[in-house]
Amino acid sequence: EKTYQRNKNDAMLHNYNGLTHFSSSQSRAVPLYMKKMGFTTYDNVWAQYGDGANAELDSLFGLKYVLSKTDLTASRGYVLLDTVEGVGIYANANALPVAMLADPELLWADMSGWNCFDMHESLWNGILGQDAQILLPVEAGSPVLQNLQRMENDSGTTTYVREDPAQDASVSWEIAVEEALPLYLYIPAPEAQAADLYVNGARLGSYFDTICWDVVDLGTCRPGETVTVSLVLRGQKLTIFEPSLCYEDRTALAEASDVIRNRPVSLNRGSSSRLEGTFEAEEGQLLLFTIPAEKGWELTVDGNAVDTVAVGELFLAARVPAGTHSYRWSDPGRGCTGIGRKRLLGKRTWQADQAVL
Repeated sequence: EKTYQRNKNDAMLHNYNGLTHFSSSQSRAVPLYMKKMGFTTYDNVWAQYGDGANAELDSLFGLKYVLSKTDLTASRGYVLLDTVEGVGIYANANALPVAMLADPELLWADMSGWNCFDMHESLWNGILGQDAQILLPVEAGSPVLQNLQRMENDSGTTTYVREDPAQDASVSWEIAVEEALPLYLYIPAPEAQAADLYVNGARLGSYFDTICWDVVDLGTCRPGETVTVSLVLRGQKLTIFEPSLCYEDRTALAEASDVIRNRPVSLNRGSSSRLEGTFEAEEGQLLLFTIPAEKGWELTVDGNAVDTVAVGELFLAARVPAGTHSYRWSDPGRGCTGIGRKRLLGKRTWQADQAVL
């Protein structure tokens, strides 16, 4: 991936598998999921990877390499491989594979609520089958209001209303730093709104925007320091959920990644529509793919079809037998042409495919 953008479809333009994607023909579940995880999205057709993504989410989503114009050795602990025309090429040693073995606890991963960091941690805990303790929650504290009235809503949101229309209005939180660990912020809200985000008095730009609303890297501070986060209203009111904050423990991330990557699963990419390999599972484990679950795909183990399920609301997984086995994940319809593919997929899907082509 890249922390900067040339256009909305860089992955297609430069032919790499990334997270940023703009398409009206993709499943709406994908950008909706990306938004829930803390990425900027637009109208359920575009999801953008930005410079605010944290290292654990990069690892969870399998990002092995990230291009960046800013230093990622300090901010994410990545290894700089090369620099080309001011762009650094960074390697992520903790990236998880596309196929892995997971604990059955993953089936009960909690994806409810509005705190994206809680959801991230729930996925790690589910895959590991134990508390990963990668993301450590941080309290935002009581808000400090300037020219605002505060109203609590039944939905769990808070609405801040400007008192004097002619005066500046803001809501701020002071975060007392207790750990020398990277600190991350995400502020959920029910819809896009007009506000600017400031950190320690420095404007970071628009927030709650259709093109800029994602996780914010607040940096690594010394214990005892205070980080002030402020939202300056550009409209008459602002409705948000409480800010979500967490520390990221890179040591715990590396340990969790090692456990998962050392579980014996091999993976070969037969084509764009076929993955295959072998695994050695323990009793009750799941074979997990960090690929969006879609109808029409088939997973076979030792040549026999097995039932699949969407876990964490998106990823594809299946219960597999203990022992050493082969698997194949594929779309039986890919490669078919003409009337055969039309019959296989159905008239509506066939027409949509033709429109895209």
